[in-house]
Amino acid sequence: MLMEQQRRQVEELARLREAEKKAAAADEALSQLERLRTETDSLKDKSDAAERRAVVAEDEARRLKVQLDEEAAARRLAEERAVKLEADATAAADRAIELFMAEGWKDDARRDWSFNVVAERFEAWSQEEAGRARLKEEFEVWYDLGQRRMQMLVYRRLRRR
Repeated sequence: MLMEQQRRQVEELARLREAEKKAAAADEALSQLERLRTETDSLKDKSDAAERRAVVAEDEARRLKVQLDEEAAARRLAEERAVKLEADATAAADRAIELFMAEGWKDDARRDWSFNVVAERFEAWSQEEAGRARLKEEFEVWYDLGQRRMQMLVYRRLRRR
C-alpha cells in the first residue's frame, strides 16, 4: 500500500509538473499575444497617422495646383492687358497725329517740334472726348512709351503725308 501511495504521489507530481509547464507555456503565449496586440495597435496608430498625413499632403497639393492655375490665369490676363494697352497706346498716338494734322499744326511741328506741345494738345483733346478717365489712362500709357518713340511715330507719319 505504501508503494501504491508513493506511485500515486509520483504520478500526481508528474501531472502537477506537466500542468505547471502548460501554465508557463500558456502564460508565455498570453504575454506574446499581448505584445502582438501592442505592436498591432502601434502599427495601426502609425498607419492612421500616415493616412492623415497623406490626406493633408493631397489637400496641400490640390491647394497648390489651384494657386498655380490662378497665377497662370492672372499672368495670361496681364499679358492680354499689356497687348491691349499697347494697341490702345498706338491708337491714341494715331488719333493724336490725326488731330495734329487736322488742326494744321504740321508747319509748326516742322519748325519747332516739342513733345510737350503735343502732350498739352492731346490732353485738351482727351478732355473734350467722353470718358476723361479712360482717355487719361490711354494718354499716360502713350506718354510712358517714351518721348523718343512718339516723336519718331509722329515724324514718320508727317513725312508720309
